[in-house]
Amino acid sequence: MGTGARAREAVLARSERADRAPGSAAIQYLSTGHSLYNSGIPCIITHVNRYLISLRLPAPGIVCRPAT
Repeated sequence: MGTGARAREAVLARSERADRAPGSAAIQYLSTGHSLYNSGIPCIITHVNRYLISLRLPAPGIVCRPAT
């Protein structure tokens, strides 16, 4: 995704699209990468699994950070 102003603009654009699509949510990940669920990112897996099991969307503004 990149860093700086362009990355922030991309995150805001995705978040705004989620806001306009009823029944959808966005999870912000503060790093780079694709296929985050398959990469084993615990925060992403938790939110995705919760949705798949109970159909509960993540709360607005959810942010996942890389494991340290």
